Amino acid sequence: MTFFTNLNNSINSIRNIFHEEEKKMKDNKKYKVTEERKKEILNEIEKILKKHKIKVIILIIIEVSLIIFFWYYVTAFCHVYSRTQISWLLDSFLSIISRFIIECLFSLLFAKLYRIAIESSVHCLYKFVLFLYCFG
Repeated sequence: MTFFTNLNNSINSIRNIFHEEEKKMKDNKKYKVTEERKKEILNEIEKILKKHKIKVIILIIIEVSLIIFFWYYVTAFCHVYSRTQISWLLDSFLSIISRFIIECLFSLLFAKLYRIAIESSVHCLYKFVLFLYCFG
């Protein structure tokens, strides 16, 4: 999942571009972003978005390939072991439902921790929740 997330995530690249400009502004109070620099930034962002578009297409191709493979595997499995179809479907359904419930509970927990961190201004807890959010 981390591979697919990193393949599909380009927010950090765009954020770094603006972070560099903010750093220049903080270091040099007289620094102004010129129109030429704005165009350079726009071009950099367009390059990142083009790369992102290619990554999304690759991701879709990989996902469709995996779906076709697993569809074939499940079809062959159910054909060979026809008496286990109902138990296999029931177990799959229960697994999906339990996973959904667990993920909802974790999401609610992270949201509550995030809210507590914001309301009480606990910077450490805020960073911890953002760290955990990156893995979700």
